[in-house]
Amino acid sequence: MNRTDSVNWQPYSPARFEGKLCYHLCTTDSELPLRMVIEGYTEPNYETMTYNYYWCCNQIGVRAAVNDGLSHILFVTRYKGKNRQYAERCFIVGYYEIGWTDTVGNRTVIRPKKLSFTRIEDAYEITPERWKRINPDGKSYQPESLRYATQRLKGSLFEEIVTHLDAHDATADYLFEVARLKAETNPF
Repeated sequence: MNRTDSVNWQPYSPARFEGKLCYHLCTTDSELPLRMVIEGYTEPNYETMTYNYYWCCNQIGVRAAVNDGLSHILFVTRYKGKNRQYAERCFIVGYYEIGWTDTVGNRTVIRPKKLSFTRIEDAYEITPERWKRINPDGKSYQPESLRYATQRLKGSLFEEIVTHLDAHDATADYLFEVARLKAETNPF
């Protein structure tokens, strides 16, 4: 039993088939666009399939998504990993389809009923053309700071992204890589 089993998870029924962007910092220690595992970052937590359980991340966005009845959290990152041909480019690398929620401390936590994360070569790149579709009222051609990439996505664009991520699911690779990185840093 892991410690998330003690949470009083409440079933979540979304009112809208829509997603909200939430960023995470990408590790330099892997080819996969993982969170910064070695540096101690815990969210999104692929291992326990939770978000915001261990640490407060994007709490305003997560709380807004749940309060507004959105179905998905879409994870976006600026790639910093070992595959240099993708360096510094922005990608949507995965999602959680929200299945359960609860409150831990003062933060809203989620657990997905479905999740999907991709390798960098299969992620949904945010090109200037795609950014205009994601952020049609914006003035920039790229997200300047992913901290402010909090757009809501719906309709055909949202379906396109989820379908793309589902077709390239590599979540099992994420779990293996997180375990490998943790073992390298703390071998005992």
